[in-house]
Amino acid sequence: MSTFREGKKQKQITIQPTTAAISWQEKKDLADKEEVALEKEIEDLRKWTDMIDAMNDKQLRDYLKNRPEELKTVKIQRSKPRQRVR
Repeated sequence: MSTFREGKKQKQITIQPTTAAISWQEKKDLADKEEVALEKEIEDLRKWTDMIDAMNDKQLRDYLKNRPEELKTVKIQRSKPRQRVR
């Protein structure tokens, strides 16, 4: 399974095994589609890293405060430490 980002939504390409033999041409077509998807994902990542690298500290802080919800990580709260029983 190959995964790539398109805009803000994440899409998945799933290749299901079939009982019939897949021809060489069909395998090549699937590989070509995956290659195009990966190239687009790499280009999107390059654009994003260039944008982040060009930001100053204030712009980075603003970006982190205002980034889309799907890009925010979930904060995990730690539980209270257990007391050891002797």
